[in-house]
Amino acid sequence: MPREVANSYWFWSCVVQSHEDTALVTVASQASLDIENGPLFSVDVTDRAGEQLLFLVAHHLVIDLVSWRGLLQDFEQLLEVDSIPPNKLLSFLA
Repeated sequence: MPREVANSYWFWSCVVQSHEDTALVTVASQASLDIENGPLFSVDVTDRAGEQLLFLVAHHLVIDLVSWRGLLQDFEQLLEVDSIPPNKLLSFLA
């Protein structure tokens, strides 16, 4: 994977003991965003006593509020019906 792509995002999955630990993880992700060196987008999945939380953060120069809404609608549909219609293009493609 080219360096430009490898440094553009961050994915972190961890087990935490408290909500305070979750807050520390998310604050660290926000603080790590760097428009020049990356990452530009960060995804954190925390697991605490079987409860999983997903935290997404992106540099404000990478995504705007309208795009966030579309992305969140796609996630909401995935969670509600466990699929997205085949004719609907996802807002964010991996």
